[in-house]
Amino acid sequence: MAVLQALRRGLPAGLAAILTAACSAPPPELTPPNLAPPLGPARHILQLVTATWPGGSDSLLCALELNAERIAMAGTSKDGLSLFNLSYDGENLALDKNPLLPDAIDPRAIVADMQLIYWPVAQLQDRLPPGWHLQSGANRRELFQGAEKIAEIVYRSDEADWPRHAELSNLRYRYRLTIDTLSYELLLE
Repeated sequence: MAVLQALRRGLPAGLAAILTAACSAPPPELTPPNLAPPLGPARHILQLVTATWPGGSDSLLCALELNAERIAMAGTSKDGLSLFNLSYDGENLALDKNPLLPDAIDPRAIVADMQLIYWPVAQLQDRLPPGWHLQSGANRRELFQGAEKIAEIVYRSDEADWPRHAELSNLRYRYRLTIDTLSYELLLE
């Protein structure tokens, strides 16, 4: 329903569908882990995020500014339409989103996916609910709830500080994010 409403208001159907599927709040028993605090060093990153789900795919550009105090993220469609801006300081998460986006968009899920891909495993492991755990190996990371694999990340490049090419497959919600870093710049603090 939200996808149809967004389509009627001008948002590309594919983009509305993936943002609804990938970022909607899970049922209470599947609440995502507590978010980890922001992570230094200060950097500016531009990424092309391609989302794939049963029946379609779409892409968006994502600009990130990260430092030890906050995460700032802006998403735009490939046509330049501003989709959302979010900011997280380790405690408060603020979202300014395009009114064409479905109400189900959950900024916690956006940040949680990014942290699952890029944050150190030890920092994430401490924040997982009971019964959840992370496993990591060469060029991959897996998130489990009990014995069920929830998500899998495959790193397609081997930069130690921030892998430039990664793919997250959310097996529970049936979507895939392919992330290609277009630019990565360390900033002076």
